[in-house]
Amino acid sequence: MTGEGQEIEVRRQEIEVRRQETEDRRQKSGDRSQETEDRRQRTEGRSQKTGDRRQKSEDRRQKAEDRRQKTGDRRQKTEDRVRRQKCLLTAYYFSCAERAMLPLELKERLIREIAEAETPREKVVDVMLALQKDYGYMSDQAVEDAAALLGITPLEVEELATFYDFIYREPVGRYVIRVCDSTVCWMQGHLSLVDHILSRLGIKMGGTTPDGLFTLLPVCCIGYCDFAPAIMVNDDVYGNLTTQKIDELLRRFSEQDLLPKG
Repeated sequence: MTGEGQEIEVRRQEIEVRRQETEDRRQKSGDRSQETEDRRQRTEGRSQKTGDRRQKSEDRRQKAEDRRQKTGDRRQKTEDRVRRQKCLLTAYYFSCAERAMLPLELKERLIREIAEAETPREKVVDVMLALQKDYGYMSDQAVEDAAALLGITPLEVEELATFYDFIYREPVGRYVIRVCDSTVCWMQGHLSLVDHILSRLGIKMGGTTPDGLFTLLPVCCIGYCDFAPAIMVNDDVYGNLTTQKIDELLRRFSEQDLLPKG
């Protein structure tokens, strides 16, 4: 081999060496890139695990908060029951010198019904109606009794008593006659019936007979339009009335041959 050929061969070998070195560097660079990608994936995996742990921690915190809220709710319900029971027990110890005692049977029944209710307030109307039936009307003493039984103020009872038409804050007769003055009854001549009743009883609308037997009150509608004109006596409804039927009803009530419910 000539000197020139040898030089070419040497150069070729040098080029091959440099190419091999370049390839090795490229391979090492690829390996470093793969390592970098592996590290990135490991970092993402750790981040995901950290996020999962954080979410689990948040879930545990939320569950603990829910349990705390439920515990608070149960505690509040327990406190409400205790307060209601204290209020109910107070009803047993009214001073006899300050009030007329309620019948024991009635008082025990009301206390039992209030205790079974979700809250005492939902029994306010029922208690007022029961006391009204015993007293004859919702007297001041009945208001005090209702407040003590329910664990609320007399003012709150008073506000409700004056709101409902069927709660009487003044004495009424044994038979409370409510005359329907709806449009249908008016068309069927209820005015003449009203005049007849007023004449027979000798009182004005809203008044009570001297013997305490009858009280006459107007009512907007009693839902008895199919049988207009109609009246309501205590809890009973009478329709298709005429002056003759009115006279018969008044006579029978006066003689106590017919006792309305309630």
